[in-house]
Amino acid sequence: MKWIGNVNSTWDLNTTANWRNPSATSDKFFQLDTVTFDDTSTNLNDVNLASQLSPGGTTVSATRNYKFTGSGGIAGRRKSHGKAGIRNSDPRYEHTYTGTTDIQVAQFKSATVGTTGTLGSGTVNNEGTLIFNRSDAITVPNVINGGVGTVVKNGTGTVLCPGIAHSRAG
Repeated sequence: MKWIGNVNSTWDLNTTANWRNPSATSDKFFQLDTVTFDDTSTNLNDVNLASQLSPGGTTVSATRNYKFTGSGGIAGRRKSHGKAGIRNSDPRYEHTYTGTTDIQVAQFKSATVGTTGTLGSGTVNNEGTLIFNRSDAITVPNVINGGVGTVVKNGTGTVLCPGIAHSRAG
C-alpha cells in the first residue's frame, strides 16, 4: 500500500481511503498492511497518526520530508524506516513496535524539542543520521548498529545510548 493522502492527512484504521493498493485503486489501511511512503503523494502535510497502528512493515523512501504527528503511534512487530533518500522523519509519538528500525541515507528524529517520542524496542540499524532533540534526560535502551551512521544530540536534554555498537562511527 502506498500513501497518497488524497482525502486528508490522517492515517487511520479502516476509515479513510488515503492509500493506493497494488491494483492502483484507492484503499483504506488495515492492520498488518505493509505500507510505503514515497514521492507518489502530492499531499505535503504532516501525516496524522489517528491511533495505534500496526502495519506489517513501514518503508519511507522519498526525496521529500515526511513528518508523522498526532496522538497515535506505530505498534506491532516490524518497522523499516528511512530508506534511500528520506531527509526527515519526525516522530513525536511513542512507538510500541518491537521490530528493527532501519535508517539508510536518512535522518530520523526522535522528538522535536520535547519529552516524547521513542524508537520502539527493537534494534536500530543506523546508516544515516539518528537525531535526538530532547529537553529531558533519556536513556535509549536500543542496540544501535551502523558502520557509517551518526547519532546527534540536539536540545538541552541528556541522551544516554548504552547500546551503541563499537563498530559504528559518530
